[in-house]
Amino acid sequence: MNNALYELRCQLNIDDASALWDAAAAKAMTYPDTTPETVVEMIGPREDPEIAECLLLLLQPSVAGCDLVTLSCDSVGAAIPVPTAEIKPRTATVAIGAVRPPPFLRTWNTRVAAELSRAVRIAE
Repeated sequence: MNNALYELRCQLNIDDASALWDAAAAKAMTYPDTTPETVVEMIGPREDPEIAECLLLLLQPSVAGCDLVTLSCDSVGAAIPVPTAEIKPRTATVAIGAVRPPPFLRTWNTRVAAELSRAVRIAE
């Protein structure tokens, strides 16, 4: 039996906190004895949701053969904007064959050829 621990990480950008709250509230209501009041206690009101609590509620994994050891959620600050500049694809001639091999490879090939040549001369 393999009892190794694995850590899975993801980063999420929250772009609609109300939709997140709605999904978390819907999941919370599936638990026995949950009332709208207990949902607000768990994840805050829809107008000002506890983002971390909503995420923890929604992202609790259920994986066969695994026991959840820890689950945490922390804010990492403001999201980093995605660059909007167009990125040009590399062409095959740029990616392959346009760059000379590093010097150690060029000298290695030369050395190997010289040694083979010397071995052939000695064998003759």
